[in-house]
Amino acid sequence: MTGTLLFAGGTLSAGDFDAGAEAAAEGDFATAIKKWRPVAEAGNSVAQHNLGVIYRNGLGVPINYEEAAKWSLRAAENGHAAAQNNLGVMYSYGHGVPANDAEAARWYERAARQGHAAGQYNLGKSLEEGKGVPRDLLAAHMWFRLAEVNGSTRARRARIALEEELTAKEIATADDLSRDCRASDYKECNLNKPRQE
Repeated sequence: MTGTLLFAGGTLSAGDFDAGAEAAAEGDFATAIKKWRPVAEAGNSVAQHNLGVIYRNGLGVPINYEEAAKWSLRAAENGHAAAQNNLGVMYSYGHGVPANDAEAARWYERAARQGHAAGQYNLGKSLEEGKGVPRDLLAAHMWFRLAEVNGSTRARRARIALEEELTAKEIATADDLSRDCRASDYKECNLNKPRQE
């Protein structure tokens, strides 16, 4: 399953959101969709994200990537980090949107800069592989390290594997970058500052 349903939806139409969450928890996705759709249409990014997850994974409905992309885009544009990451995955695979690695990396970065571990990992992979962005192993290491700090075990494995391609000095530089980035709440992740070689 790609993406996770969220069961806390804020204050906008909380009653309908909560009724949808209860239905989804019981596996009644038809009712969840009925309850969440008006809340999502009113602008609730959590309900929008949840509809995207339901349609992307075919939870109680046939898989519908176009509908999933529509709702994920709405949530992503509203700043929902998990939806931004999920939209990046959709662009990476061409699910409901044209395959576009640059667009995938752009959405991964938006999620990553909100501290979203999966977004940080996916951005790191894009940088490591040069998919949609120029290949940059130091930046990849930095995002893997940040994702690891935020609980991603696959980021830890990716960082350790990547270190075989880096010198000790490069690893230290990447670690400094990750500390600076985290200390600034992901706002000052200055990958373009001069690096000491």
